Amino acid sequence: AAKERLKKILREMIKSQEQMKAVIKDLTKELREKSVSLLDICQKIEKIAPEDPIAKHGLQMMDFDKLLEKHQQDSEIRNAIAKIMGAPNPQNVASEKIQAISVKEVIDYHKFMLQELEHLIDEYENLPAGREGLDPKTVTIAAQVIVGARFESEFQVSSEDVESAVLMYHANLATDQTFAQVNVKIQHAMSRLMGTKMTPS
Repeated sequence: AAKERLKKILREMIKSQEQMKAVIKDLTKELREKSVSLLDICQKIEKIAPEDPIAKHGLQMMDFDKLLEKHQQDSEIRNAIAKIMGAPNPQNVASEKIQAISVKEVIDYHKFMLQELEHLIDEYENLPAGREGLDPKTVTIAAQVIVGARFESEFQVSSEDVESAVLMYHANLATDQTFAQVNVKIQHAMSRLMGTKMTPS
């Protein structure tokens, strides 16, 4: 019964993730056409985001991890996890648009994302009262939307294209010092964005 329940949660997570991707795509498109504040985007996401399947089933993340560990040998469960982890589709790499992206451009794109994230953190930390109630997960999604929209407007390339290009140049990027440093800074910026809720300014 526990295994069936886990499979049900994983199916719901995949569905919820697909809905969320559609929400992000729509909001990114909307943001490319007009400027919207971080707070407004967070409020929009909270209204339309699907409910978290783990919470819906009354589980804590720890319980869910234990369930996963117990049933990780099941191939159906392993496939569902791979789908949720969202590995880029290798077939996308073959497209001409992605083949045209160079290693240098991939690094430049990440530098741009970092710069935009840092602007966003400044905006978030200067938000009026009301930001304490924001869920860090919502703030992270809002950041993805805003940075994605600015990025697409600047380069006419989508973040999915960049993910595919990273996959294509995996071997080159794995040993690139600059790329590693920018990525670490992006991770720090994201954790700062998720953690700022706990440090009132």
